[in-house]
Parts: sequence; C-alpha cells; structure tokens
Amino acid sequence: WLTCLNHENSDVAMSVVSVLVELMDPLLLQEEQESEGKEEEVITPMERLDNMNVLVAAFVKGGGLDLITSNLGRYDESVEEDAKGVEDVLTLVESLLDLDRAGVLQFDNKSGNEEKEMNGSMKKMPS
Repeated sequence: WLTCLNHENSDVAMSVVSVLVELMDPLLLQEEQESEGKEEEVITPMERLDNMNVLVAAFVKGGGLDLITSNLGRYDESVEEDAKGVEDVLTLVESLLDLDRAGVLQFDNKSGNEEKEMNGSMKKMPS
C-alpha cells in the first residue's frame, strides 16, 4: 500500500490515505469490542496496541510519512476532492502524533543507531 501513495493518479494516493486514517485512528485503541451475542475471539487491549504498532511502524519505516507529505504539493485545494485529501493527510499526521504520545510508536534498537560487531567489540554506526 505504500507504493500506492506514490501513484501518478492522485485519486489513488488520496484513497490510500483515507483508508490509513481509518486504520490508524487512536480511538481504536480505546474502543471496547461489542460481541453482539456471537462467540468471537476478543482482542485484548495489549494485542490491539501491538497490532497498531506493527502497522504504524511499517508505515513510518517504509517512508510513508515522507510520501504523504510530499503528496501535499500535488493537491489543488480549490478542488473539493483534493481539499479532502489535504485534510486526510493532516488528520493522519495528527493521528501519528497522538499514537506516538500514547506509546504506540516503539521501534527496535536497529531503527535509530545500528550496532555492529566489529573485531569483538560493539561500535555505534550512524544511520
């Protein structure tokens, strides 16, 4: 789905952003699941947090944030659909900030400085 953010047709990119806004909504972490009498497997809040972390980490590490912000220049806010696309991009960025404050954005050690073993000792390598 990240490659669709770079699609030459801006409508495709806007549609992907719209779906991401729904998937990365911080309120999803707070909502209680309703079973409606069905015997379904209930997802615990911790599992929900882990699932959101996987999605958000893949998005950020894959360059999704750079892609959606670079797309802003392609949108013409005087056109209603493009204005909605700009609004969705800003909503997505706001959601990512909220998720970061909620502790969802947790990257492994390798995302910042990578440690590489050289001659038996650990040395920090700039990323």
